[in-house]
Amino acid sequence: VISADVKDLVIDGQNKAPAAPVRFVGILFRNVDGTISGNTVGNLYDADGKGDGPQTFGILVYGDSEVDVLSNVVSGFSRGGIGIMGDLGPAPDPVANVSGNVVSGNGLETDTGWWAENGIQFGYGATGVIAGNLVTLCWVNDPFWTATGILVVSTDNVVVEGNSAIANQSGIGVVGYGPWGWPSANANTVRENDVFGSDWGIIVQMDANNTMILYNNVHGSAYAGISVADFYGYEPTGTVIRFNSIAGNGLGVENWEVGSAVDAALNWWGSATGPAHATNPGGTGDGVTDGVIYSPWLGIAPDGNPLVPGVQITGP
Repeated sequence: VISADVKDLVIDGQNKAPAAPVRFVGILFRNVDGTISGNTVGNLYDADGKGDGPQTFGILVYGDSEVDVLSNVVSGFSRGGIGIMGDLGPAPDPVANVSGNVVSGNGLETDTGWWAENGIQFGYGATGVIAGNLVTLCWVNDPFWTATGILVVSTDNVVVEGNSAIANQSGIGVVGYGPWGWPSANANTVRENDVFGSDWGIIVQMDANNTMILYNNVHGSAYAGISVADFYGYEPTGTVIRFNSIAGNGLGVENWEVGSAVDAALNWWGSATGPAHATNPGGTGDGVTDGVIYSPWLGIAPDGNPLVPGVQITGP
């Protein structure tokens, strides 16, 4: 392992990414300890300026690396703004602190066939902290996939904390890729984030187990503020949703074909009457599907730490 710091550079890919399957990367660390800070990275498409060719990343970390990725500005990528990736094998995987970055996707393109762009992604054995970043405008025009602002996939013990995920197709995702033979995702934590203006705010999918979703503000999601979903016969277990403000979404929390109940007690649903559901006839807050435990709920909106004196607990 070597040590290196890469900082305060402007890296302009000039949309000269080579043809697939070669990956085109602005800054690459592999088996390197160090810091990537204060850089501006962009224009990483191929010659047509579209995201339907090679997979491109603004910053990519592999291997036996311990890296701080701090205060960079990343845009114009087809696949990932900042990727921290293990290799699914016996070799050491990276550990990273990704903090204070601004990552901007392309928004929703009219063309189909683009890659699903993910703003910040930890996966396949990589671990660490994703904190205090702004991630926005990650979308893809595809009926089978969504782009995600911050994605934790098939890895364990990642903390996603204090980020702003604004106007992404899915704001924050924790996903196990068991259907494709990859590891599950276990004991990851999503806390104190602002997730606004997504189609889906926070998603937990397939074999993502023991995910903690705590103290987040999840507002303005078109479909569901928090979605816990089974796909391909793989379902999350042990999801705990606590002390979040879940308001102004098309649906507050959905259980999508998960066999066990989703534990979403002690949240604010936008109304002191609790969430809308047939079993809560007076509830006027964001709705929940069947298979969601919602009672008791918070009677007033949390402000900071909702365990301070004065927070009212209500519900049957």
